[in-house]
This record gives sequence, C-alpha cells and structure tokens, in this order.
Amino acid sequence: MQPRKLLRATGIAAGIAALAGFGIGLAAGRTQKPEDLPVARKLPADLCARLGDVSALFPGPAELQQTGRAEVRCTAEVAEAGQPTHSEARLTVVIRTHASRTGSTAADVARTEFDDKTWPVVENRPYPTKVDADEQGEDVWEIKLVTTRGDVVVEVTYYASPITQEAAQTAALAVGEKAVWEAR
Repeated sequence: MQPRKLLRATGIAAGIAALAGFGIGLAAGRTQKPEDLPVARKLPADLCARLGDVSALFPGPAELQQTGRAEVRCTAEVAEAGQPTHSEARLTVVIRTHASRTGSTAADVARTEFDDKTWPVVENRPYPTKVDADEQGEDVWEIKLVTTRGDVVVEVTYYASPITQEAAQTAALAVGEKAVWEAR
C-alpha cells in the first residue's frame, strides 16, 4: 500500500474510532435524568429578616440585605467614612443547604464541607462550630466562623473596629446560631 493511501486509511479509521468513542461516552455518561437527581432544599425568602435586628453590631443604622434562595447571602455594612467616630463594621452571613449524594446523606455532605475548614473548634456549642479570629490592628478584628446542623452550613464573617476579640466573637457566634436555627 502506498504511504499516501496508508495515511488516509489511518486518518479515516481514527476519525471513526473517535466518533464511536464519543457516542459510547455520551451514552454511558447519562445514567440519570437531571430531574431525578436530589436537589438541595430552598431556604425561606425572608431568611435574613428572620435573623432579626443586627444594628447592635454596627456603629450606625444597618439592615441585612438578602440575595439567593438555595444559598442565601445576608450582608450589612457601615463604613467609617459615614461615621463621626473612627468606627466601622461589616457582616456577611452565608447559609447553604446541601442535597444528598450517592452513598451520603445531605447531613454528611454538609458535615464534609464543615470539616474542610481547619480552624479551631469551639467547645460547648449547641452545633459544631469552628472559629478563626484575625487581628487586623489595635482593636480591629475579623472573625470568621462556620457551623453546621443537618443539611445546613452557615458561614459568618464579622469585621469591626474598634472592638475586642471577645465581643466580636460573641457577636459572630450569636448570629451563626440564629442563622442555623432559622434555616431549619
């Protein structure tokens, strides 16, 4: 066989094999219909409002704003520029629900996300909780926490100035527990 014919025959055979492999892969990949897959439960449309009045955590008036339904994000901020004193605060609360996966319940999936955080565990809490405290200056703290209950994971980030670490951590823990409770 001439080299040109051999090259053409090899190219055609490779093309046919690629198409067959693509078709088999496509057929094998569709084992479940999307509508049969488990879905994470939706959270209440007024979840951030249910967290209550958070104005005590801020140096001025603040109200949580909500975005999302399967993953709800509640945010509020009071900037230093708008204050007569050198004070500011930001609060972000992210609440996620999880669907079950093959071989795992929704609670197992949520617990895996919780366990991925390497922060220190806070003892004697009603729900498993981890906290990371980051001092960002004199009396300036950013507290991050994660907590879980059932299929829910709550992450709270609270930044405030001026504040003590204990006060900032207590505030973040209270908001986290309230979020877990309201998301049930």
